Amino acid sequence: MYAACRRWLGWTLVVATFAVLGGCKAELFGKLNESDANAVLDALYSEGIRAEKIMRDREVWAIEVPEGDLQRALRLTQERGVPRERFATMGDLFKKEGLVSSPSEERLRYIFAVSQELANTLTQIDGVMTARVHPVIPANDPLADRVKPASASVFIKHQAQADVQQMAPAIRNLVSRSIEGLSPDNVSLTFFSAAAPRAAVPPSSNGWAEFGRGWWGEALVLVLLAAAALASYLWRAKRAPDTTIDVRSLPGMRTWWGGATTAKGTEKQSPRAGETLEPDVVSGSGRS
Repeated sequence: MYAACRRWLGWTLVVATFAVLGGCKAELFGKLNESDANAVLDALYSEGIRAEKIMRDREVWAIEVPEGDLQRALRLTQERGVPRERFATMGDLFKKEGLVSSPSEERLRYIFAVSQELANTLTQIDGVMTARVHPVIPANDPLADRVKPASASVFIKHQAQADVQQMAPAIRNLVSRSIEGLSPDNVSLTFFSAAAPRAAVPPSSNGWAEFGRGWWGEALVLVLLAAAALASYLWRAKRAPDTTIDVRSLPGMRTWWGGATTAKGTEKQSPRAGETLEPDVVSGSGRS
């Protein structure tokens, strides 16, 4: 019995260990908001990658994928441009941290805030992966006869299959209307297409990883715990001392046991009908 249990326990431990290790998860992204986490999940699910969204904090999420799909997931998210880049908002830049701010400091904050807001708006366009807006707003003297015009340079990187350049007039109008004193003619647009998607990396062919995904991994953890409990029980049972008590070793029982044995050995049996009772042969008596 012990041999059979040990064999069953050994195979259970081997299968459960490989399945659980094969189903290990790796963190793809951390410290995401829920909107970005959902965008990443959508991109991964569309390619058959079984990702999982996990809450790290109240408003912080992480994305985990099977270790065998980590490389494919990294490449896919880069091609899709998710999660989107975070930009500073007006509220972040104009926090009142000091008692007094100089006019030049306020002006630089304003220019940077306008740049961040416009870049954030442009990245909301379908197909746009990254956007940068570099405004030039000169500090004109109100009493000067000649006013220097404002200008802006816009950088946009878009997906290879997205035709964003056809929206150039709308983008130019958006930027010029967002900066005071900026005319559409002084807005420069530069478009860059991302590299074409490379050949997809095939999914992990690790059979144990596929077997260990989903609820199978949790079930095998339970099997592993049960096997460990069984191993503990068998080990304790094998090492437990023999608790069998020989009654003949108890005080006063040796004399009684010897007398009972002698009486039993010398007990005569009554002959049955048609039988002749043969005399007992007593060892060492010298008679038969």
